[in-house]
Amino acid sequence: MAGFGNNKPAKNWVGTMWGFLGGLVVGVGAGVGGPKIMHRLSKPDTASKKTKPVVAKPRPTAGPTLDLSPEPAQRGILLSSASPIKLLKPSESKRTQQQADGVFTGFKNWTGTAAYLKSGQGGLFLKATGGTAVSTGWQEGDYDKFVRGIPLHANLTSGQPYTLYFQRKGQRPIDLGTFNIGTATAAPKPATKAPVNVTTKAPATATH
Repeated sequence: MAGFGNNKPAKNWVGTMWGFLGGLVVGVGAGVGGPKIMHRLSKPDTASKKTKPVVAKPRPTAGPTLDLSPEPAQRGILLSSASPIKLLKPSESKRTQQQADGVFTGFKNWTGTAAYLKSGQGGLFLKATGGTAVSTGWQEGDYDKFVRGIPLHANLTSGQPYTLYFQRKGQRPIDLGTFNIGTATAAPKPATKAPVNVTTKAPATATH
């Protein structure tokens, strides 16, 4: 009878049963949800790997190149280019000439001008329409090479007028002529005459 009064075996049996049911529920849940979870974890993250297509920026097209070459024998400078170059306005000294290979601009005293350029006491510069200075990058060392026969170069805009200047330090700039480069001047079209309205009178009718 003492064995029937002891409740420990019944409690152990109930705990075992609840443990079995809990494990069964967890196992079923893992069996159903496990593949979905693994699929999500194994799925590649395509959204983060998407890259925008690289669009190449168009390169700016360089304008025509102006070449300045010293002409000691003629006491001046020759402005030339692979593109057509046209003299628009003569220099201050009226010593500019349109030539087949470019525009020539002369000096009253080329020897003195060359000495100022070589010593850094003078320089050449360009201005565009409206007096805007053009960035040429010419420096004192370039002028020394220029006097010894190495041309100066500048990239300009096609068809725009430019004026070349020489300036000695402490003195006013001297206009060496205005020109454009890269665009030929179009011939003006002949003026068209307005049509003349011609009125005709009706023939007179004979009376009977």
